Amino acid sequence: MKKNLSYLLMVISALFFHQTAQAGKGLIVVEQAMESMSLKIKISKDLTGIVTGKVCQSCELQVIKITPSTQLYVAGKKVSLKLAGDQNGKEGVVFFNPDTKTATRITSYK
Repeated sequence: MKKNLSYLLMVISALFFHQTAQAGKGLIVVEQAMESMSLKIKISKDLTGIVTGKVCQSCELQVIKITPSTQLYVAGKKVSLKLAGDQNGKEGVVFFNPDTKTATRITSYK
């Protein structure tokens, strides 16, 4: 009986770990972040524009689109996207959809 129980537990464990390993193959990146010591933001009155920067130091320059649905946070508080131009040159992070290269939110630390 002990032998059968041990065998059953081994089979269940193997199936569990196999399913866990398979789950990782279907991961989809829905958001990526680009941190900058100096945000480079260009925005127009219709609340469209771009943010440029690099995801890493050796990575290529990225051009990320700003749309009216992009959210802006300054010092942890959500503010109007109209203030995005004021954040140009400040330290922050741009979160964006890697497929569309569209900013979902911009966070400025100060």
